[in-house]
Amino acid sequence: MPFVLTGTIVPNAVPTAHGNAQRRHDEYVQAIRHYLDFGPVYFIENSGYPVLGEPFFVDTPGLTTFAYPRSASTARGKGYQEFEMLDDFVRDRLREDAFVKVTGRYVYKNIGALTAWMRKRLPESGIVIDMKRRERQAIVGLFAVSKAFYVRHLQGAYRDMDDSARFWAEYVLYRRIRQAGTAVFLQPAPVLRAVTASMGMAVDMRDDGIRQGLRTLKRRLFWLVGMRELLF
Repeated sequence: MPFVLTGTIVPNAVPTAHGNAQRRHDEYVQAIRHYLDFGPVYFIENSGYPVLGEPFFVDTPGLTTFAYPRSASTARGKGYQEFEMLDDFVRDRLREDAFVKVTGRYVYKNIGALTAWMRKRLPESGIVIDMKRRERQAIVGLFAVSKAFYVRHLQGAYRDMDDSARFWAEYVLYRRIRQAGTAVFLQPAPVLRAVTASMGMAVDMRDDGIRQGLRTLKRRLFWLVGMRELLF
């Protein structure tokens, strides 16, 4: 099951606090190298940056890169553009029956354990993704999904996304996945290191022993009582 990393090296959306293209480029490279330790990677990029002119993106074993044009609807925000591109990739380029989607600069430190859980649970659910019931959000930074589930339930969802109207990807996908009724959340609790594009803020969910253990225990308890969404 490959990783699909979505990328926008030169930001297409406004506002974007973390907008230095060279720094973003380097963070994408770092993330790709991380995931290549766990499996093949597709990197799909939609800013018009000449990725296919760089040896790293075209010659690295295990990495396949696709360059997509800048969206005609950048004003609708990052989610719209990301899933517009992902739709095209799944329809025209994806050869495998399932994939792990990662927002491109996000480095999940415990991805090995997470993908083991994804492979185990994906056949029964079609999608493994964190769903927050109270916020009515699907956490779109990391999820595993079968191609069949994606085509049936998520294809075209980007058309409902518009950041300016607060129709964020997290809410749109939550409704779609909830209607399908088969989602499974991630285990163990993800350990994420990233810099958010919109806020320019570092996110570091550290694997600090006790706190990480409690976060994972909460998920196991939810699972044991039959829950498939997170309450907090």
